[in-house]
Amino acid sequence: AAGRPHLSVDVPVSESALILALDVSGSMCATDVAPNRLTAAQAAVRDFVRSQDDHTSIGLVLFAGFAQVAVAPTTDREPLLHAIDGLTTGRGTTIGAAILKSVDAIAEINPDVVPADSGVIPPGAPPPRAPGDHAPEIVVLLTDGANTRGIEPVEAAEIAAERGVRVYPIGFGTADPTSMVCTPAQL
Repeated sequence: AAGRPHLSVDVPVSESALILALDVSGSMCATDVAPNRLTAAQAAVRDFVRSQDDHTSIGLVLFAGFAQVAVAPTTDREPLLHAIDGLTTGRGTTIGAAILKSVDAIAEINPDVVPADSGVIPPGAPPPRAPGDHAPEIVVLLTDGANTRGIEPVEAAEIAAERGVRVYPIGFGTADPTSMVCTPAQL
């Protein structure tokens, strides 16, 4: 539809996996993007998921006051679309935790990626990757705000990079937000 936001990510999408980490904090109710940031993000992410080939696994991490894997990486689009359609908001913004949770989701499907839960690579685990040696999986992080709690995003990004996981952040919204209006279903 004309004027509708669209998620255009010029990043290498592998046949392995892509994790979409989506901010569902209360500030996503801002109406500077019509009808509000969350609705626009839902439409953009939904369109992006539908446009991917059948070989690309996509996972969904949602974050507000904490981060959670809403859908583990899968080639089945229905659970993803169902989760995207049912988003609700929460308090706080844990961008760093979302990055770490995304790394953990990747570690579940790629044994060469060490989970981020400890923050450091444990003894006996695969060694850190050399600079430029990347895991085939990526994280696309969509957020409208600043980290309000938990691990700092820069520290989490360093942990991801140590594991060869690339994180592509996308800012959502404008620098001049207006009122905060979510639909009853988004609250």
